[in-house]
Amino acid sequence: MKRMGKVFIFCTLLFAVFYFPQSIVQAKTIYTAPKSFRHTWYNYDGNGKYDTLKFNKHTVITRTYTNGRYYKSKYKFKLQGPSKKGYWNLHGVKQTAGAGNNYKVVYKKINGKKQSVLNTYYGFQTGVGHYYLFKTHRK
Repeated sequence: MKRMGKVFIFCTLLFAVFYFPQSIVQAKTIYTAPKSFRHTWYNYDGNGKYDTLKFNKHTVITRTYTNGRYYKSKYKFKLQGPSKKGYWNLHGVKQTAGAGNNYKVVYKKINGKKQSVLNTYYGFQTGVGHYYLFKTHRK
């Protein structure tokens, strides 16, 4: 009976050693934007207005048009990922709650030329927004 108990404990420990390290995989966290992100990106908001998103090496600057005026914010960030679909999840460095925004640079043919496009979505939304390098892409 003691032998069965020892075998059981051994098997349980063996299982734990091999199973848990694989299941507790953390996403890579970085505090520097990938080079492909480091641009000023534009999203047409309608009525001749554009939202902008500017990635620097360690900060992101947003400028959003809402209720007849522009709102600007600048903050340091942390990026986690990339996910299986290639998206990076962005949070403010001191942010403790919220799903964060998700970003991925893709390439699309626009006016016959291959152009960088920043795909974005918030949290678990299924709709994907787009930011472009030039305002003329969405007029």
